[in-house]
Amino acid sequence: MANKQLIQGAGIAANKFQSYRLFEQNKEMGRQMQMQRMYQDKKVRQYIDALGPGAEVDKLPGSMQEPVQDYLNDNRMKYGQLARYVAKAPAGSPQYMKAQAEMYKIQSQFKGLSSQLDNFKNLKQEYLADFDEGIISNGSKNQKVLKELFSTDDYQVNLSDGSLKFVLESGEEVAGSNLPKYFNRNAKAVDGLLKLNQQAYKNALPIDRTSDYLYRRQVRQLATAGGRDGLLSLATDAFLDAPLIDIDNPNDPNYGLLNEDNHEQLRDFVINSWMDGISSAANQAYMVKSRSSRPQGSGLDLNTAMQAWKENDLYQLMNLLPIDSKINIEEVDDGTWDISVPGRKMPFNINPEDDATLGLYLKALGIRGGNITPNVGATIDLDKI
Repeated sequence: MANKQLIQGAGIAANKFQSYRLFEQNKEMGRQMQMQRMYQDKKVRQYIDALGPGAEVDKLPGSMQEPVQDYLNDNRMKYGQLARYVAKAPAGSPQYMKAQAEMYKIQSQFKGLSSQLDNFKNLKQEYLADFDEGIISNGSKNQKVLKELFSTDDYQVNLSDGSLKFVLESGEEVAGSNLPKYFNRNAKAVDGLLKLNQQAYKNALPIDRTSDYLYRRQVRQLATAGGRDGLLSLATDAFLDAPLIDIDNPNDPNYGLLNEDNHEQLRDFVINSWMDGISSAANQAYMVKSRSSRPQGSGLDLNTAMQAWKENDLYQLMNLLPIDSKINIEEVDDGTWDISVPGRKMPFNINPEDDATLGLYLKALGIRGGNITPNVGATIDLDKI
């Protein structure tokens, strides 16, 4: 069943996880496939809403009652005729054996039809419940067929050969004995993968050769534990900001990996993608930790501060400040910059085009020690500011 905490946790971790959008999609084709999916989803949703909470689907919907009843009546008559013939025919004769075989065939078809109707009802009930919870995987094949079959009670059926077949809008027939299967999102594996991602972030250490081996082994176990269905879910379902492979876009560069012949390549792609995310989380945490452990002021070095000064873009320093820094940098309408620091009511007003404010700029950032030569050639001793 759906794990709301997992989905919420994925949203929280998303800013620590690598984005896998690889290229600009073919928007027109993608839009058509998305519209088709949305149309089918809407029909299933309307059917669920019409059923009401806790409602059972019918084993034999009204549209199927007449053709099924006609089939049963015709074969009951045929069975009765055969039974009367067997009663009169010499036991063991070819005619006797043939008639008896026909009777067994009818019995078997009756049992098969009842079983197919039971299976259809159970699968429909299960699918609608999983659809309602939003846990069906995009990687499930033939969902178009299931959505068409399970969004209505108005069916066309074919019983001409004694086996139940559903006739789709396209004219294609689907055997009641071989209905398409589906599977749910691999939430269990994603839960474990996100925990690994969060563990790497908390450790705040770059992934080296040893840790790569340890993480990769765990990622592989999680990615393969659910078999092919679980792997397809990891590749096609949007557990974070976007799926690894967009199943609605045949032009996705990795779409071919979904072919069953490319199963091993798909496995490696999924494992490498999650490892890239874990490594990215570890590296980001390491940089944040390094910035926050710098000893004084803003933690910025002189060269970095002067580069921003020369480019007249002080706001770029905001991304380099420690995560718990109270310093704030804002651009003013007149082209100057205000740097607010803790313990000071008024911000420092800085103008990178006026070297007279360079000393205030460095003081605001807490950069001390050493002399610098501003553009005008004057020498400023930072220790005396």
